[in-house]
Amino acid sequence: MRRSVWRPCGARIACLSGVIGLLILVANAPAQNVRPAFSINPPRFLPAAMPGEDVESLSDGQPAWELLGEKEWFSTTDSPGRRWVRGEYLAWWIPGAHAPPLITTSTAAGLLGEVNSDQTIVLFGGGPIQREAYNGFRLRMGSWWDCERTRGWEASFFMVCPGSQSARAGSSDGSAIVGRPFIDANTGDPIAQLVSEEGLAGFVDVRTNSTLLGAEILYRHNWFRHGDCYDSFSKDAVVEVSLRHKRRLGTRLDFLAGFRYLNYSDSVTIREELLVINRPDEGLVSGTEFDVFDSFRAYNHFYGLALGVDYSGQWGRWSFAARPQLSVGVVERRVSIWGETTVSVPNQPVNQYVGGLLALESNIGNYRSSQLTLVPELDLQIGYLIHPRWRLLMGYSCLYFPGLARAGEQIDPVVNPKLIPQEIMDPDPGPARPAYFARQSDVWMHGVTAGIEYRW
Repeated sequence: MRRSVWRPCGARIACLSGVIGLLILVANAPAQNVRPAFSINPPRFLPAAMPGEDVESLSDGQPAWELLGEKEWFSTTDSPGRRWVRGEYLAWWIPGAHAPPLITTSTAAGLLGEVNSDQTIVLFGGGPIQREAYNGFRLRMGSWWDCERTRGWEASFFMVCPGSQSARAGSSDGSAIVGRPFIDANTGDPIAQLVSEEGLAGFVDVRTNSTLLGAEILYRHNWFRHGDCYDSFSKDAVVEVSLRHKRRLGTRLDFLAGFRYLNYSDSVTIREELLVINRPDEGLVSGTEFDVFDSFRAYNHFYGLALGVDYSGQWGRWSFAARPQLSVGVVERRVSIWGETTVSVPNQPVNQYVGGLLALESNIGNYRSSQLTLVPELDLQIGYLIHPRWRLLMGYSCLYFPGLARAGEQIDPVVNPKLIPQEIMDPDPGPARPAYFARQSDVWMHGVTAGIEYRW
């Protein structure tokens, strides 16, 4: 009887064992056409909790994903954190370009050119003429090509928004004494061209404008990783991973190489509008109008190879990054100088002449030059994870741009009055001034950044 009882039980056990074995074989068989969307298992390099560690107790009752950040472990072809996009606000400081005194006022017309006199006030010029604090933005995006995040690409674009500055001086009835100072090339004496004085009404406007922008596309290659440096963390894997281990510092070093473009452009324009009220002693007909225009523009284009490293790390929600970079290439400079004068005498045809006051035939033209140069830059940043995929960023950036042609520095304050447009030209005009001297300057540009980054 005992044998009759145990034989059916052994058969059932054998059958059940066979079914279990078959299920195990089916479960372990490779899928042919079905690919799982995701797996909740953490990567093998994430260790389980240490003996005696209680993950829930380490979290102090707070949801683990709030401590670590949420991340789903996708399939091997769609790893988490492989793509990112970042937007930043830039508050940069760029030194203004130096220019000679351009507008003065004084207690007497004869002192307008005496810029060092106590009776003369320089209203514009005589130092940096462009606004030094600028606002801008930077966009950066990239992606890893492999699941291990060892090879990828990155592209960025930034622009420091146009900074403009202007000044206007004069009077509509000649009550103010205003002039445009310069140095007489024939005598070396400081004098001025009148804009507003008794019997002469007029205004002079000076406007400056500048823009800085750049773009790059880089290849990114990981050199080494120390510890575990994550972009975010898995909510599903938290129960198997020690929070204490997550709080360890992980670092990585990436090599950067690619193409870099930079552009810095600025301009200075001066417009003078005069109306003769009553100046018979100078042979001017009342009602005569003068429109004098001077323009100085500079364009700098840099094209080169960018090389650098990105050293980054993470500890809990906090992250940091240091990014030194050096670009080797050619800067191409173009300076454009133009001037013109329009004279309208009552009941006579309008006359137009080439040349204003500081832009005359002696320096008018388009000038080009280029040279090999180095452009170093540095980005420092700290970040804080506020959401599984969102990170706040704060940092500091600086860039050194050598060999720049700046518009204000191309203005020559020495002028030969005989070259100023007039009806009767002197057969022996004298010195060819103002002149173009191709002045260059090296400029440090730096400031703080604030932004936000999204990874997926």
